[in-house]
Amino acid sequence: MMPGSRRRAARDAGFTLIEMLVALALLALIAAMILGAVQGTGRALDQATRQVHEGSTGAAQLVLRQILAQGQPIKLTTERQEDARMLEGQTDRVRLITSYAAGGQYRGLYSTEIRIVPSAATGASDLVIEQELFRRALPVTGAAAVKPSQVVLLKGIVGLSLRYFGRAQDDRIAGWSSTWTSPSRLPTLIVLAVVFADGDPRKWGELPVAVRAAN
Repeated sequence: MMPGSRRRAARDAGFTLIEMLVALALLALIAAMILGAVQGTGRALDQATRQVHEGSTGAAQLVLRQILAQGQPIKLTTERQEDARMLEGQTDRVRLITSYAAGGQYRGLYSTEIRIVPSAATGASDLVIEQELFRRALPVTGAAAVKPSQVVLLKGIVGLSLRYFGRAQDDRIAGWSSTWTSPSRLPTLIVLAVVFADGDPRKWGELPVAVRAAN
């Protein structure tokens, strides 16, 4: 075989060292770009969490929007599973399963409740979220109870108001309701409003959130 023929055969048999180095460099660049995007999202949420502790209404709205928008069509765990709902919505609180996890938490599904609690320090109320990892079955009797983690979103508020829009039953027309009791459907839209005391400089308005997994 001629020398030129041998070189062509070797070249056709696989990648050259230069080609391998170029491919590895491209893979490293793509991996760095993906990692940067993921870390950027995480930093944004962590920054929002820090701002929440500083009383920022914008940061609180970002967290609430993420929680509600990522609501999952999974029934909550109750003593009587036949009574379980995908979302328990009242005028002043809402409980659901969401895939949103605040900065520093493990990724997964969380049973989450948004509500207000009286504040002994101020005499007003605080807007809080409580989260715990979702378990499809109730814990074994006698097992140690896991305390939900609680985050104060806003301090010193007067009230919380929620409204729900959607079709609670297959044969119903979509409409607004002050509560949500459908056992098998998520609302299409949730509107959340926070009321501040007179003279409080913080502003809120209404926060409409579309639930992505609603059917």
